[in-house]
Amino acid sequence: MGQNDKSRKKQIRKNQITSPHSPSSHNFTQHISSYSLSMSTASKITLGASIAFATGAFIFINYSQQSERAALRQGPIKDAERQQAKLQKTQKQQANELEHREQEEMKRKFAALQPLSGEIIRGEPEGGNAK
Repeated sequence: MGQNDKSRKKQIRKNQITSPHSPSSHNFTQHISSYSLSMSTASKITLGASIAFATGAFIFINYSQQSERAALRQGPIKDAERQQAKLQKTQKQQANELEHREQEEMKRKFAALQPLSGEIIRGEPEGGNAK
């Protein structure tokens, strides 16, 4: 073994000792590039599916929160509409009661002018012949 072989062995040992996590290491960049190229197809599909699922879940959750907030904002508006409708119904009932009182008043006035006897008056049968 010559001087050349010794220096080569030292260089190999030096490369083995150097950490692949050291940024100054040339092996680190080779390790990363070989890792991404050496991923199996199943790993790539799994990674892609995981990213797609996470993105879909994020979008769905944001959409559902926005729709829930919109529904919560509509609550007080719908309550106000219901109360307004109830108030209008009450006003209509009051108008009906007022009209009923007026009708009762008119009935009393007409009964005083023309008393009702409870007798039913029937017209004469047609043809003038009474049986």
